[in-house]
Amino acid sequence: IRIFGDNLDSLRTQAARVEKVFRQTPGLIYVNNPLATRKTDLRVRINKEKAGLLGLSIADVNRTIRLAVAGLNIGTFKDPETADDYVINVTTVGTRQVNGAVTQEALSNLYVNSLTGGAVPLRQIADLQFETGTSQIRHYDKDRYVSVTGFVKTGFLVDNVFTDVLNKLGTLR
Repeated sequence: IRIFGDNLDSLRTQAARVEKVFRQTPGLIYVNNPLATRKTDLRVRINKEKAGLLGLSIADVNRTIRLAVAGLNIGTFKDPETADDYVINVTTVGTRQVNGAVTQEALSNLYVNSLTGGAVPLRQIADLQFETGTSQIRHYDKDRYVSVTGFVKTGFLVDNVFTDVLNKLGTLR
């Protein structure tokens, strides 16, 4: 089902209502609402002038942040016995929580090495903020929409399930 709307909050609300109908309909499985989960973005605003005065390159600052957030791929290892390749990924110690997410406090405690060999706290040259965003916004003829989808279980007729969904959606206000 495609839901069209200009306001993202209204679109999210209506998509949740349609998702609820899908989940309550017998015969529908694997219901997906792309607006149900929000992604978290890390916004880093680097003060380029201050970084330059402290002898830091923007590339080094970016590399340090990437190292803490996702790790850096530094190569591969080929196991001589099995001939399997293993990716070697390096990350910083102590920047991850139990669930794998990086905290803002951990990022604030990062240090970037300057060209002179000194270590400068990241919080001194950059402003770090976590922001929530929508993972996917689609458009059709310049109109914003979201598609709530589901699969029909084996043993159910698609037409019957679809009619059931349409009848339930027709009663929503």
